[in-house]
Amino acid sequence: MSKDLSNYRKSYEKQELLESNCPENPLELFQKWFLNADASNTVEETNAVSLSTIGKDGYPKSRIVLLKKYNEEGFIFYTNYNSEKGKAIQENNQVCLSFFWPSLEQQIIIKGKAEKLSQKSSDGYFESRPTGSKLGAWASNQSTVVKSRDILENNLKKFEEKFKGLWFNYSNPYGLDVNLENGLKDAGLRAFHDVLGISQDDMIAVGDGYNDITMIQYAGMGIAMGNADDVVKNQADIVTDRIENNGLYKAFVKLGLIKKADYK
Repeated sequence: MSKDLSNYRKSYEKQELLESNCPENPLELFQKWFLNADASNTVEETNAVSLSTIGKDGYPKSRIVLLKKYNEEGFIFYTNYNSEKGKAIQENNQVCLSFFWPSLEQQIIIKGKAEKLSQKSSDGYFESRPTGSKLGAWASNQSTVVKSRDILENNLKKFEEKFKGLWFNYSNPYGLDVNLENGLKDAGLRAFHDVLGISQDDMIAVGDGYNDITMIQYAGMGIAMGNADDVVKNQADIVTDRIENNGLYKAFVKLGLIKKADYK
């Protein structure tokens, strides 16, 4: 099977790139081109970008991912760490991004080293995803062989039924928050009151994000971590140290819940 493609030609005349017209900061040029592509009616997914990595077999591999953010520090996309590309980056973090907008006759190639975002940034993105998107991520294991589409659809249905009416966000590397759909975190505290009979005065809520405000307000004792925004701190009864500086321990000592000797 073969086909001669030597006569496939196109004259590219829409754009030109002159060194004299390029800003010193290449990110400025990227933003100019990206915003122009995004404003056009000819590019369906401006943020679709080809990501190339080097696999364990030593060969490069490219796939399309979606750029979620860019700033002076770099370009941000998200993936499952256990996916093929996630494992490839873990072994060799030298990657390449390639944007191609054929209708505009423009291409941008970016080479660099990929690094993991902070846990808080990753969790924040996961929290922002619609519930269906979160469940879909759980229902399918990236880069693994699936015998049939029915298996994926059945897995998704099981998760949809099991977690109906709930939404999730990661609060730390070891667990996640489970909340009522269309409800705030204080709804969970109210459920403790209604089901277990725990009084509001006996409840302690600890948080550092905007989604923790209603919980901090409702609890008898609201604690804001030192890394929280001032808006969150202003709603708390006490403000403790940052998470990485043993803020929880210091708060519980201050409240008399534990003694210093209890901490090891």
